[in-house]
Amino acid sequence: MAILNPAGGLVYHLRAMRSSDQWRDYRSHVRRFLTSWNPSTTEILLVGPSAGYSLPKSWLKTFNHVVGLEVDPAARMLFDRRHGLKTKWIKTASFDAGLTSFATVLEEYPNAAILFCNFLGQLPALYPQADLESLHANLRTMLAGRTWASYHDRLSGEFGVDDREQFYFESPDASQLAEDWGLVGELMDHETSVLSAGLPCRVFPWRLTPQATHLIEAVAQAA
Repeated sequence: MAILNPAGGLVYHLRAMRSSDQWRDYRSHVRRFLTSWNPSTTEILLVGPSAGYSLPKSWLKTFNHVVGLEVDPAARMLFDRRHGLKTKWIKTASFDAGLTSFATVLEEYPNAAILFCNFLGQLPALYPQADLESLHANLRTMLAGRTWASYHDRLSGEFGVDDREQFYFESPDASQLAEDWGLVGELMDHETSVLSAGLPCRVFPWRLTPQATHLIEAVAQAA
């Protein structure tokens, strides 16, 4: 069930409600990233926005049309209530290696900018048997010629880091990231490197819980 999926669902909504103050810095980083991206379109396609906990209301309201791809019915309801928007919801789309249903969505909205809302780093939990390297390679091909951006989990684990942003001329590999941020111990690689390969990026922390921190990578590509 979508409301009980391993990458979100009811547990995530409860955590978000309890962690509003703790996530303030993370939301500020996301807001700066989105403001700097600032696509010159009137339509935005949000992929996996959940209830929009990390999305700034003022930024969303710069678009005339907001389309959301979100399978969690509770998230859709909470998003609309939180942001006060008339969102057009797409309730199903598979992110298997073929990406067939997502390709159909892209065809239906040829003029929309696309934002993956901290979603692509969750694919290891949603599709544990998938070849994510092939999936992200296919996704980059599909997005060629489109205006798109993504902020996503890159590395996570039980570590603490200073709240800062680090900019890279191109997306670094996992070992460089770990060294740059002084990470030790067991780390989870969220397998998004193929998606962001060769693109300039910014990296910032998200203290998901008092014990767990995620390094978020944000990348954007103009049409």
